[in-house]
Amino acid sequence: MFEFHGWFALRDSTSEIDDQKMWGIVARLRERIRRLGWESSASAEVRPMNGTYFLFVHGNLNRRGSYGPELDDLLVSVASEAPGSYGVMDWRDSERGNDDFTIKVMARGRLIDHPDPFLSPVISTVEDAWEPGME
Repeated sequence: MFEFHGWFALRDSTSEIDDQKMWGIVARLRERIRRLGWESSASAEVRPMNGTYFLFVHGNLNRRGSYGPELDDLLVSVASEAPGSYGVMDWRDSERGNDDFTIKVMARGRLIDHPDPFLSPVISTVEDAWEPGME
């Protein structure tokens, strides 16, 4: 299981926003998302809300596959090209050896993963342990 849900406010700097620069960033980001060609199990979109652009990402897949590296590259490019951006994404990847959620935080051009204390451990917090005979 590879699941992720996140939002990121897009800003070209941590101070005054340059509208012309932001329009270029948003146009390039939308083109990058279009080229991903993600199907119905994952989505990424840029939407304006009250004068600020936001990137929303969501996915619920059986495996990380190519989606994981594409998502990582997308977020790294946002942090690099728009270093004033900030936001969070909850994600989990059962192929990591556990099924706990992790919070990816973007701030000041950096991406840092933190253990998620709210939805983890998954078993007993959001799911029951499977036992033989349960159906």
